[in-house]
Amino acid sequence: GAIAIKTFANFEQAMLKVKAVSGATAGEFKTLTDNAKKLGSTTMFTASQVADLQFELAKLGFKPKEIKAATGNILALAQATSTDLAESGRIAAVALKGFNLEATESGRITDIMALASSEAAMDMEKFGAALPKVAATARISGDSFELMTAKLQVLADSGMEGARMGTQLKIMYSELAVKGLTWDEAMGK
Repeated sequence: GAIAIKTFANFEQAMLKVKAVSGATAGEFKTLTDNAKKLGSTTMFTASQVADLQFELAKLGFKPKEIKAATGNILALAQATSTDLAESGRIAAVALKGFNLEATESGRITDIMALASSEAAMDMEKFGAALPKVAATARISGDSFELMTAKLQVLADSGMEGARMGTQLKIMYSELAVKGLTWDEAMGK
């Protein structure tokens, strides 16, 4: 009984943090609470862990509706890649923000990340280190998240580490922009 009370108290505390940071209305807060309880009972994660993820997303500027839209997909990513839930949320949020995508695109983004992690020497740690350095530059250069990820996979397979991959790919995009070339034109030459 004491464990159940403590678990409930932890969940309630986590949800109050979500409410405070997200600025959720009473209705939005109820929706987020219900969502955390549902996902906590139907996934390998507890409702408190889901609430912690919602809190991380709120800290990253996600609005209540965006939090709800992204949470399930991020849970699937964390499970598929055996990555910490909050870290998976942070990485997915950087990808969404870097490519100026809506939270409704989180399923596509998290699916690509999970696939890349299973097909190459690319893992979530490398994604987490590379994305902040290169995501916005890739978007500005006209690459999709999929194309940028494929390029990162090649660099990861060559043994390059995450932060260096992001930096080197950003430099490549920048140099091509200065020369007025697209990626395909440069590869053709």
